[in-house]
Amino acid sequence: MTASISERVPAAELPTAAPLVGGVPAVYREPDPRPGIADGSFIRRFTAALDAVLAPVFATLDSLPAYFDPMTAPEHSLDWLASWVGLELYERWPPDLRRTLIAGAVHRHHERGTKVGLEKIVTIFTDAEQVTIEESGGVWERSVPAFDDGATPEFPADAPTGSWMTITVALGNERYARAGEADRVRQLVRRVSDRVSPAHVVLRDVLVTA
Repeated sequence: MTASISERVPAAELPTAAPLVGGVPAVYREPDPRPGIADGSFIRRFTAALDAVLAPVFATLDSLPAYFDPMTAPEHSLDWLASWVGLELYERWPPDLRRTLIAGAVHRHHERGTKVGLEKIVTIFTDAEQVTIEESGGVWERSVPAFDDGATPEFPADAPTGSWMTITVALGNERYARAGEADRVRQLVRRVSDRVSPAHVVLRDVLVTA
C-alpha cells in the first residue's frame, strides 16, 4: 500500500479504538434520568471528550510502521527519515522524489561513484526513459612511458587528459518536443553529476535525445 498518511482525517472526526467508557462501572454508564438528555450519562459525555483527545494518539500508535516507510510517512517526517540514511533533502524537491531517494538510499550508497549508481540517480532526478554513460574506462595521460622498441602508444587526439564521461539522457518524443525541456534536463544532469560523480572524473558532455 502506497497511500500517503498526509491525507489525514481531522482529529475531531477520528474514532477511538478504545473508548474510555468501557472501563467505567456499568452503573455510571446508564442514561441520565433527566429529561431531554438522550446522549447517555454525564460519564459517557465526559469520557467522550477525552476520547477525542486520545484518538489521534491511538491512531498514530496503530499505524506506527507506516511512519517509518518513506512511501507512506507524512511529508513532514521525510527529513527525519532521510537523516537515518545519510541524506540531505531540499524542500523544493517534490514529495515523490524525496520518498524515492530515501527508499533506495542504502542500496545506492553501495553504488556511489560507480557508472551504474550514477545512471540510476540521474534517471530518478530526470524521470528519463533511459540514461547511459560513456566513460574513458581509466585515466588517460599524454606523458606515457616508451615501449621497449622506443615507440610510444597511440593516444586519441580528441580525448581529454584524465578520466571523463558523457551522459546521454533519452526523454521520449513527447518530453523532448516540449520547449526548453532539453536545456532544463541538461542543466539538471550537470548539477546532479557535480554532487555524486567521482571527483577525478570530468563530465565531458550531456546529450539529451528523444
